[in-house]
Amino acid sequence: MTVAGEGCWPFSSPVVHWANRSTAGSTARTVLAGVAAFARLSVRIRLTEVNGQPGAMAYDTQDRLVEVMGLGIADDGRIQTIHLVVNPDNLRHLDQVSDLGARLRAQRRSGGNP
Repeated sequence: MTVAGEGCWPFSSPVVHWANRSTAGSTARTVLAGVAAFARLSVRIRLTEVNGQPGAMAYDTQDRLVEVMGLGIADDGRIQTIHLVVNPDNLRHLDQVSDLGARLRAQRRSGGNP
């Protein structure tokens, strides 16, 4: 899994890489934790195609883009890679971008929970 950007993925460092099968369980748990955090933040997920592969776009309560996730699917149908784009500069060409990442960073600095 590759997360590129800062602050919008609710709990990770700006760049995270997991590259082998021994970490598949960790990756699944991380993705599920992110989905649960998005649910708490009322982020809605819209399934879509990203670069010709299955993916999703996440939107905040004001219908502003939070992140784009693309799945790389191997020939055997298994998820091979997960790419998350959360950097607002890389999302602006797609839609109006959320300030959710900035709000989460501010909450972390003040010791609050999202």
